[in-house]
Amino acid sequence: MTLRKDYVTSTRTDRDNMAENDEIPWEGKCVDEAATFARKCAELKRTNPYDFPALDRLMNDLMTELWDNGFSQTEIRSAFETAVADIPRYGAGEERRGDKSRSKEKLTKPGT
Repeated sequence: MTLRKDYVTSTRTDRDNMAENDEIPWEGKCVDEAATFARKCAELKRTNPYDFPALDRLMNDLMTELWDNGFSQTEIRSAFETAVADIPRYGAGEERRGDKSRSKEKLTKPGT
């Protein structure tokens, strides 16, 4: 089975316009689960009462849960490395989503 290329770089937002009764392909289900997990991670980061980075803890916990669910160390490492290597392409030069927009806004405000 071949991975549908139109969903490889899709995001949950891209797919929100699908009709509710349309069958969601496997790739779309992956995007949905990743989007849900990311929203929950963002909430945990906002509510983190400790002095350690929430995302470090979340990624470590995710890694151990993947291992506990039968993924090999090699599979986990490869997946994380592949994802991290794709950040520059996906982020298009932004460190955080919206950085370019905020920079442009700052430059166009009077007195800045």
